[in-house]
Amino acid sequence: MFNFIIAAATAISTVSSIKAGKAQKAESEANAKQMEVDNALLGAQAMQQHNARAAIFSDATSANTAFFAFSGRDVSDMSVKAFLERQKQIYIQEQVVGGSQATAEQSKMTMLATAERKRGKNALVAGYLGAAGNIASGLYQAKTVRRPSGSTSSGVPMTGGRVNKSTTTGYTLGIK
Repeated sequence: MFNFIIAAATAISTVSSIKAGKAQKAESEANAKQMEVDNALLGAQAMQQHNARAAIFSDATSANTAFFAFSGRDVSDMSVKAFLERQKQIYIQEQVVGGSQATAEQSKMTMLATAERKRGKNALVAGYLGAAGNIASGLYQAKTVRRPSGSTSSGVPMTGGRVNKSTTTGYTLGIK
């Protein structure tokens, strides 16, 4: 009877450990996939920002060139060229910084997704190891829990007498 209870408790505990590990792995996988989606969105945002900066630079260059022409300044004038060249340097610097930030954010997101997957795999391994520990513990308990001496497998003490049915306890012992 005790061994059956120990076996049932061990089985329940073992299955629970495995299911918990699998659930944590599934959750981690879902989180990692969401991080990958977010990473793709970061890439799209970075491209949009790059294109927006390029459009702003193009519009600003056209506007400045038109303004200089309107004000009677020759676009080939050294000060106008220097101004336009400085604007171009600022634009390039902004593009480099924006691209570097986007790359860093995407790398970070990739590392987080990888770490999340690893966390899930570790949880699964921990679940299996916990299950193995539960089985070992159950086997140990089954070996150490023994029937009291002088009892039968039904748990009714046998002392050499005959067993009679009682109305209050269920059993009485008749001694010879």
